[in-house]
Amino acid sequence: MIPTRMNPMGWQPYRRKLSYLGATGTQYIDTGITPGADFSAEITLSGTVSAGGRQGWQSNEFRFTSHPSSIDIMFANGGDSVSGDFTSLRTVEFGTDGKFYLDGSLIAERTGTISNFFSFYLFQFNNGGSSAAGGGTGRITRAVLKTAGVKVRDFIPVLDKSGVPCMYDLCTRSFFYNAGTGTFNYA
Repeated sequence: MIPTRMNPMGWQPYRRKLSYLGATGTQYIDTGITPGADFSAEITLSGTVSAGGRQGWQSNEFRFTSHPSSIDIMFANGGDSVSGDFTSLRTVEFGTDGKFYLDGSLIAERTGTISNFFSFYLFQFNNGGSSAAGGGTGRITRAVLKTAGVKVRDFIPVLDKSGVPCMYDLCTRSFFYNAGTGTFNYA
């Protein structure tokens, strides 16, 4: 009798998929992706979450911060604040074209030029090469990053085989751990 091989689609490199990864204000994920002209992100979240990066205040901004009742959108050298309930799960989509969507509906369109991008962060935004102080305390259930319409990161929250909460990228089959301090909460 020939041994049966395990179905590769049934094997998991992590202990358990989680419902969400949550931050307490000091945790963040460095995605390792520096956005370019054809970059976009789709992030499903709740609570206070930041993502993206900037060179400095209103200088090469490409980020957002959700709050329980609004979202601050920053692009190039300016931004908008849009009302909305972020106490339950919402999906934010935005790209280097300056368009920001909430649950599939266009909520803001910004114009401008971004000449210098930084690595894209989740839970906090990249502040000219370091994490922004006072990071988010919200939850992320999924984050998809694309370049020219092709997925380059597809993050899901997991516990790794050692029980450490982190994001697992389905594209590169790699774990992305907390680059800040403290520990992510999860369920």
